[in-house]
Amino acid sequence: MKVLSDYLYYHEDGPPVIDIYCGDCLEIMPLLPKVDLVVTDPPYELSDSGPGKSHYGMSLNKFDSDGYKEIVTGFNHQKTFGIIETLCKPFHLFCFCSNKQISKLMMHGELKDFPTTMLVWNKTNSAPFANGVWRGDAEYCVHIRERGSYFEGNAELKRKVIQHPIVSDQIHPTEKPIVILKKYVEIGSSVNMTVLDPFLGSGTTLVACKELKRNGIGIEINEKYCEIAKKRLQNTIVPFI
Repeated sequence: MKVLSDYLYYHEDGPPVIDIYCGDCLEIMPLLPKVDLVVTDPPYELSDSGPGKSHYGMSLNKFDSDGYKEIVTGFNHQKTFGIIETLCKPFHLFCFCSNKQISKLMMHGELKDFPTTMLVWNKTNSAPFANGVWRGDAEYCVHIRERGSYFEGNAELKRKVIQHPIVSDQIHPTEKPIVILKKYVEIGSSVNMTVLDPFLGSGTTLVACKELKRNGIGIEINEKYCEIAKKRLQNTIVPFI
């Protein structure tokens, strides 16, 4: 039987302490210690036949069919959230998702009577294209929190809609702006708390954690992106303030 150290890809002593594990999050999460917050961007649920005409799909046209399916065939939210509920108590989650996933993810929180909110990233530089589809100027994040979880910030910080341009120098095809990740980490945790991202990608959540002096745990199944995340963290400076 594998132990947690078998998956460890990178460890950075702190404060804050940052760990990257390479492997399937469903295998690794049950081995983790308690965390205080989960901020993640799992695979979106789109058509698995190909990019199609959606704005998001068109942005992935450079991928072959296997690469496309890896990114947009969704994830088992019930199993994933079920494991998270055992290690993040009180339950607290920011989860980016596609339009198709909104109702499923929000229902998960609402059936448990957890405060559940849909947040929106308004892409201020989205392509001015709307031929048969809605303009691709928004992506969504479902926020689910159990009462008693850390939830702080003023009215300005807690705006439900964030206006920010698309990342122009993307390392990962679904990379989110660091500004957005830092906002969610700041609202949902305090200094020295531990934040988990089970779908780490290129490591933006952990960069946000390091800059905000939160301990961070990232899990990524693709070793290529684990290496990219490692290098990003090595180049990230912890502020003195």
